[in-house]
Amino acid sequence: MNFSKKLTDKVAELKAQQEKYTTQYEGMRTHNEKVSAELIAAEQDLAVAIEALAEEPSEENRSKEKEARRRVAELRLEASGASERRDAVFRSKTAQITDMQNEILQLARKEIVANKTAKEGVALERIAAAKQEYLEAAKAYHDLLMVDGQEKFYDLAREIGVNGSTAKANEPGFHIYHPIYTDRGYGNNKYGIIELEVNRAWRRGEIQ
Repeated sequence: MNFSKKLTDKVAELKAQQEKYTTQYEGMRTHNEKVSAELIAAEQDLAVAIEALAEEPSEENRSKEKEARRRVAELRLEASGASERRDAVFRSKTAQITDMQNEILQLARKEIVANKTAKEGVALERIAAAKQEYLEAAKAYHDLLMVDGQEKFYDLAREIGVNGSTAKANEPGFHIYHPIYTDRGYGNNKYGIIELEVNRAWRRGEIQ
C-alpha cells in the first residue's frame, strides 16, 4: 500500500525539521568551538599583557592589559552560555520533532488499519479459493492414477475373467506417494505442502 499524500507531506515536513535541527546544532557546535579557540588565544594575550605591564607599567601597557581582560571576560561569558544555548535548542526542537513523530505514527496506524479492513476479506477468500483449488487438483491427480488407472484396469481384468496374479503381473503399477518432505536429495518437492512451508508463509511472509 501507499501512504496518503497527507502522511507523506508530514514525513517530508518532519525530515525538513530534523535536517534544520542538525544544521542548527552543527552551527552552534562550530560557533562554540570558535569561541573556545578565541578564548584560549585571548587568555594567552592577557598573560602577555600582564607580563608586559609588570615589566613596564606604562599607560599603554595598562590600557592593553585592561583591553585584554575585557576581551577574556566577554569570551568567558559567551563560552559559559554555550551549553545553555545548546540545551534550549535541544529541548525546543526535540519536543517539536517528537510531537510530529507521534502525529505521523497515529496517522499511519489509522491508514494501515483502514487498508487491512478494506482488503483482508479479499485476501482470505483468495487463500480459501487456493486451498480448494489445491485439494481439487490433488484429487484430480489421484483419480487420474487410481480411478482412471488402477481401478479401471482391474475392472477390465474382472470383466474379462483374468485371475488376480495375471492382472497383478500386467497392471500399470500406479501409486500415490504422499509428499512428506519439502527437500529431497533430488530437489524441492514442488507438489506437496507441509506445515513448515505453511508456517513460513503465514508467520514470516516467506516462500521457499
